[in-house]
Amino acid sequence: MSTLFKICFGIAAGLEFIFVPWFLKASRNGRCTKSQILKTICATLFVAAGVLASVIAQNRSDYAHYILIGLLLGWCGDFLLHLPPKMPFTLSGGLAFLAGHVFYIYAYCLAMKRFFPDAPFWDKRELIACAIIIVIGVAAIRLLGVKFSPLYIIGVPYVAMLAFMLVKAGSLGIKAVNAGLDNAVAMCILLVGGAFLFALSDMMLAVNSLRKPRPSYGYKITCIVTYFTAQFLLASTIFVISA
Repeated sequence: MSTLFKICFGIAAGLEFIFVPWFLKASRNGRCTKSQILKTICATLFVAAGVLASVIAQNRSDYAHYILIGLLLGWCGDFLLHLPPKMPFTLSGGLAFLAGHVFYIYAYCLAMKRFFPDAPFWDKRELIACAIIIVIGVAAIRLLGVKFSPLYIIGVPYVAMLAFMLVKAGSLGIKAVNAGLDNAVAMCILLVGGAFLFALSDMMLAVNSLRKPRPSYGYKITCIVTYFTAQFLLASTIFVISA
């Protein structure tokens, strides 16, 4: 039975290579019913990957549960933000992603407490790293042609949460490698890779949405590809982290 679930996980990963390009093609000229269906399928695949990873690894830990909740919230955000651009949908979708980041961070903190009981939650070096990431991110968006606007202020909590998620993932991964934990290298690659690609995806989304005139379609391609890859990597952390 385990072999069957592993095959299903591989199929889910392989199907992303079909449905993500198909979604990009369908949404090139704007949102439509077809693109909504295809994006929902892409999101369903990374949720399925998380569930399958939990079953294959027999991981019923709180860490796995919170990662799965984060994935489900990502699914909700994907669905809501691809609906007609009305404030209730946009606000609900943004809040779903923000809540998803909270659950990811909480999962990382659980793992940190499990493996490194003496590690403080508010680490000064991590807070400094967060500040640096926020400054670099804002500067990069500005260099890519996005002018300053009130939306920068509105987006500060989300950007801060994203930076904190990246730093917490990196801190856990690096500490695991330095401590020589089992599967530490895989843990670090999946955590850091997933969080970094998530941040990169959101930066591309900001450029694609706010830059005037709108940039080339390559920005949207980068945004979507990095996003779904990030969610799959974070789902795969369930294979190697149980806390």
